[in-house]
Amino acid sequence: MNSAIEGGNYITGNSDIKVKSVASQNYTYPDASVTCDDRDKITTQYITYPCLIVAVLSENAEAYDRGGKFRLYRQNPVLQDYLLVSSTKIEMDLYHKNEAGD
Repeated sequence: MNSAIEGGNYITGNSDIKVKSVASQNYTYPDASVTCDDRDKITTQYITYPCLIVAVLSENAEAYDRGGKFRLYRQNPVLQDYLLVSSTKIEMDLYHKNEAGD
């Protein structure tokens, strides 16, 4: 990770860290996540308020990562960036929440 994250007040997670949905009791396992929300320091088994989620796309899961999982993530008021990384091409899609929350 870059030094701004390492030196900051962030918690970074790999694919072993669960992300809990704020709208339900569902959990996902993104490939990477970053949170700077103090509420995530209380729990040790999962985070709920990531500011960044990264998903590496596979053929089997790409439709879910772009569809159902993305709809679930968009309900999180704290999430700012959702980065989708292709596993077969040099390609990434970054979805960034604007000031209007879109």
